[in-house]
Amino acid sequence: MASAAAEKGLATAAALCAVIYSVQKFVGAPIASAMGIRYGKKLLKAYRENPAQFKSRRPETVLPQKFPLQINTKNGIPPTS
Repeated sequence: MASAAAEKGLATAAALCAVIYSVQKFVGAPIASAMGIRYGKKLLKAYRENPAQFKSRRPETVLPQKFPLQINTKNGIPPTS
């Protein structure tokens, strides 16, 4: 986005894009990290309470595939219907 603004001669808009991106990364990364650690601890606690619950799962039951992906070999784009 910043490069597109710079190409059109909008230096202020390009700088604003860069500032927004860097602030988002600076603020968002620690929050995402904390939430990931919290979720990891929750999973670990559940595993320690009942390890059999996790060991008995087969891969197809963990993430069931309700809609198999069908790719059109002509253009490589999945159908939209």
